[in-house]
Amino acid sequence: MQLSSKVNADLYGYDYQDRIAVYSRSQSNYIEYNNKFSEFNYEFLANANKRWNDLSLTAYAGGNIMNQKRTISNATTQGGLIIPLYYNLKNANSVLNESNRYQKSIYSLFGSVSLGYKNLLFLDGTLRNDWSSTLPLDKNSFAYPSVSSSFIVSELNGLKSASWLDLLKVRLSWAQVGNDTDPYQLQQVYEAVQSFNGNPGYKLPAVLANSRLKPEITSSLEAGVSFRILKNRLGLDVTAYTNDSRNQIINIPTSTAFGYDSKFINAGKINNKGLEVTLTGVPVSTKDFNWDVSLNWSANRNKVVQLTEGVTSFPINDANSLIALVAVEGESFGQLRGYDFVYDAEGNKVIGSNGAYLRTEQMRPSAAYCPTGNSVSGSILPTSGLMQVSDRRARGRQSVLADLQRRHPDRCAETHS
Repeated sequence: MQLSSKVNADLYGYDYQDRIAVYSRSQSNYIEYNNKFSEFNYEFLANANKRWNDLSLTAYAGGNIMNQKRTISNATTQGGLIIPLYYNLKNANSVLNESNRYQKSIYSLFGSVSLGYKNLLFLDGTLRNDWSSTLPLDKNSFAYPSVSSSFIVSELNGLKSASWLDLLKVRLSWAQVGNDTDPYQLQQVYEAVQSFNGNPGYKLPAVLANSRLKPEITSSLEAGVSFRILKNRLGLDVTAYTNDSRNQIINIPTSTAFGYDSKFINAGKINNKGLEVTLTGVPVSTKDFNWDVSLNWSANRNKVVQLTEGVTSFPINDANSLIALVAVEGESFGQLRGYDFVYDAEGNKVIGSNGAYLRTEQMRPSAAYCPTGNSVSGSILPTSGLMQVSDRRARGRQSVLADLQRRHPDRCAETHS
């Protein structure tokens, strides 16, 4: 048995200044922004290896403590700059100061067991449990297991002696992954605003917190095959997968009459299915030169199976933008929506009383990717391909990489309506 421990640190910080000059179309101002982040992971691990004739066992268990901190400060001048071209927070009648601190901790226990038989059959199982500080006390613990198996067919007696076959492996796995949320989404707290006449001010946030949030859960099933022949000169890997995500923590818009712009909820079920194929080859191989070629093709099809009661779509990006990215129930994730012109019965654009073209009151499917120019409904996720050609020489290595993507609309409307 071996025991080990380690500490990992991730630290970064960045600052920027933004300025709008006097006499610009927008009101002049000056902004100073600062963001500092730190994450420390303290890990303890115990592992063991054992072998009995044809059986092998590898196991490990451990724990991890993650502490994360972030400090954000943002200072913006108010009422415009007094002296042109002098960018300083003192160069304004008032300054809006925002300062926020965020802290998050996750305590984890995990373990893994791997069994092998004659380098022929392998069975692996893992289990991890997290306790997150960002979830309610009665729901802050979530476990996610995984089970995987692989069968090395090329190790069978009938195939092991085949000189042309280097590897034939089939694999199957199932896994579940949990996820928490950002800090301070459970309870309403007041936010400080700019003081007025020397008196401090506070307001409620525009987002309604939710003290009953649950962890997100994603379950996946994957199967694949790997094939290598001719002394690894030619190889093929094929992987098919499907996964379901549920209880996603989303910030969904609400009516302003409710008193908030949006609220946090557990909602949604999204299914992803995909296929990935990788073909590798070595057309030329000599003592001093190797020419390697790798082709990769992948396609993912997903569907928003369910959002939440009474909601059939919600924006993913800024809902006030001219083009919105939305999740629509029953369609692929990431639909493009935008405003369209209003047309008469003959398909002509309608002009309003102010002399400008009228636009639709609600967003509609975008026409940006439709070959006919009409409205289109489809996901932003493409079918993609990757080709890499490289040569290895005695003095170095050269490589060329080409990445191809193609987006397929789900459907195009025949006419404007």
